[in-house]
Amino acid sequence: MDKEIELKLHKLVDEKRKIPKPETDNEFRILRVGRRRNQTAIIYSIPSHTNEKSYYEKGITYSEFSRVLDELSTSGYVTRSWFNNNLSECAKEGSCNFTSLCGILELLGYYKYSEKGKYEAVRI
Repeated sequence: MDKEIELKLHKLVDEKRKIPKPETDNEFRILRVGRRRNQTAIIYSIPSHTNEKSYYEKGITYSEFSRVLDELSTSGYVTRSWFNNNLSECAKEGSCNFTSLCGILELLGYYKYSEKGKYEAVRI
């Protein structure tokens, strides 16, 4: 992963930033750098739908961020279909990983929500 992008991700972690989500008012928040799928990842919280916990944790690896940024530079957008087909392990962890990954890249100024299941490039 590009060092500049990694530093920007770490700044978001330090700030415990809320992840913008297009179709929910629930709070998804960046928590820390950790491990997912045996790789370094950004760990974030998602609201719990049960009374067992107040939130659950999901994660997106740095290599998954890199793959999405590569798609951005190639096509200028990313779709849920591309995400499901190309980052299937990430998608299996939870469907919210798509909007969370793109929402985090939106915080960094790379993507903006375009329409259901699609984010478009802001800059390359």
